[in-house]
Amino acid sequence: MPQGKTAKAQYSEYEAALEVGVSVEELRTLVNRIAGTDEVGMGAMPGATYQASDLVMLKILARMSPQQQQQQQPTAAA
Repeated sequence: MPQGKTAKAQYSEYEAALEVGVSVEELRTLVNRIAGTDEVGMGAMPGATYQASDLVMLKILARMSPQQQQQQQPTAAA
């Protein structure tokens, strides 16, 4: 978040996309990729909100390639 802005408790999907610097569609794709879900499963979760800490992680991940994002995801223990 830019300097001088007060962090909000919660951000709407639209506000989160603006803060991260992506479109709402790109935000949904990013969240779905991180969560390991398909577009149909979570693509348009009504009322989805984000916290400031969510936005920090989303900003970092938005700047990574999909291959880098995949490497950062934890793997399930066998």
